[in-house]
Amino acid sequence: MTAPRTQEAQGEEQPFRLWPALQEAVRGSRQDFTAGPIGRAILLLAVPMVLETVMESIFAVLELPLAYVLAHPLGMGPQGVFLSEAVAFSSLAVVSVVVFRKGRWKLREV
Repeated sequence: MTAPRTQEAQGEEQPFRLWPALQEAVRGSRQDFTAGPIGRAILLLAVPMVLETVMESIFAVLELPLAYVLAHPLGMGPQGVFLSEAVAFSSLAVVSVVVFRKGRWKLREV
């Protein structure tokens, strides 16, 4: 008795499914983006860029109010703005170290 043939085995493309494609875009995978459908390639490349933009926005949510408070109410002026840059980048570095030390990246094979 032989196993039933799948669509891939018959040479047909599988239908596009959004949720698995989004999961793959976030997790990452090694593939040739020129071999498949262009819409899937655009999605897989665009999702990480959108996530990066969102993370930059979260960074700005910390930095901008801190710059205002240090510059005006505390009277530090331009030095307060530069200090807010240092605090924001330092907090980003701490978060990056925590994520790096968690080590989930070690489990992925490249």
